[in-house]
Amino acid sequence: MSPTTSTGPIQLRYNGGQVVVTPEDKDRFVMGSQHAISACQGAVAFDRFVEQFKNDFLRPLYTWCCEHKDSIQACYVPLPFSSSPIKVFMVAKSAKFDFALSDAIADVELEFQEDRWPCDVLQISSGSPEELQVFFDPAQSLQVYGHGDSSSAPGKS
Repeated sequence: MSPTTSTGPIQLRYNGGQVVVTPEDKDRFVMGSQHAISACQGAVAFDRFVEQFKNDFLRPLYTWCCEHKDSIQACYVPLPFSSSPIKVFMVAKSAKFDFALSDAIADVELEFQEDRWPCDVLQISSGSPEELQVFFDPAQSLQVYGHGDSSSAPGKS
């Protein structure tokens, strides 16, 4: 029997049998149907988490940064975040520690905690990309806000 190509969805039913999955790169995976179902459920759960993360964390964080644009130069969330709490780095416009900004950061951090998004929001002084790498790698981070570019808003394409 030769494999057929279909553009429509396939259905998996658990019956103790094996499933062969062949993605576009032509690798083949043979697994029990229960493992295939679990993989699909994991992918759906991950997609839901990403959407929830964008809507409930990144968008409010971006909005908060916009509301504090006079004090904030940029905001980064390093990836991957493999543990809780989520790290957030606020790059202040000031070269010195901004105590008023620190109070506002503490408030937003508490709001996220109450909304079940545990995070550590840290203020760092304005500096070069090399100086930022002391704290995190900007190239391996989500830039939530910065450089006056409103097109960088989370969820915008």
